[in-house]
Amino acid sequence: MKYFNPILSVVFILSVAFAPIIAQEEEEATGQEEAITEEEAVVEEEAIVEEEAIVEEEAVVEEEAAEAVEEAVEEELEMAAEEEAVEEIAVAEEAEGAMSQLGGFTVGLNFGIPIFAGEFLSGVSGTNFGILVGSPYGLPLGPLSLGVGAEILIYDFPDADYSGIAILGTANIGLNNMLPPTFPAIVALQVGGGLFGEGIGVTLGASVDIPIANLPVGIKIYGRGNATSKGGSGQENSTGWANLGAMVIYSF
Repeated sequence: MKYFNPILSVVFILSVAFAPIIAQEEEEATGQEEAITEEEAVVEEEAIVEEEAIVEEEAVVEEEAAEAVEEAVEEELEMAAEEEAVEEIAVAEEAEGAMSQLGGFTVGLNFGIPIFAGEFLSGVSGTNFGILVGSPYGLPLGPLSLGVGAEILIYDFPDADYSGIAILGTANIGLNNMLPPTFPAIVALQVGGGLFGEGIGVTLGASVDIPIANLPVGIKIYGRGNATSKGGSGQENSTGWANLGAMVIYSF
């Protein structure tokens, strides 16, 4: 007959008695570990969400800053364009004001060839070249219109050794009020007087102005006589000549 070892019997009884407790403790430990893992996962997820929110917020801030810079640049460009436009308008108004002050004035170039000459100039060739200025100032004389101007005339007769400069005041008398309204040109008489080289002299002539459509430029065809108190080159006697010519006139 065999006998059980008392110690082994006690160990067996204890293992049987405490087995459920140990199993419960292991189950509780496993649950705690799973809870900790879930909590850590939630914390990590919250950290990721928070980080994504920060990145998104930074992106929004950067976008708003870029939009603000772009708006500032656009405003500066608009202000610069407005200032430039204002300056251009001021320059245009200034130029227009200057032109309006010259309104009614004319300038022209005159070229003529003598067709008849007086004493000691007869039979010689020559040229006349001049610069003239017309003004808007004048007065009506019944059906006539009187305007005043000035002319610098350079005359040269090389064969007679006679040349000089005439500085003249001129009066232009418009005749169109005496002509039909549909007359296609401007007809005028010209009277002038002043210094003719070493002496004094006068001019008397007529002209026909031919305007050029849509341009401030016109052509003046003229014929006139010139008389001077001194012939020049030692000639103390008066002389004169008649010439035909053309003028190019610019109207302001």
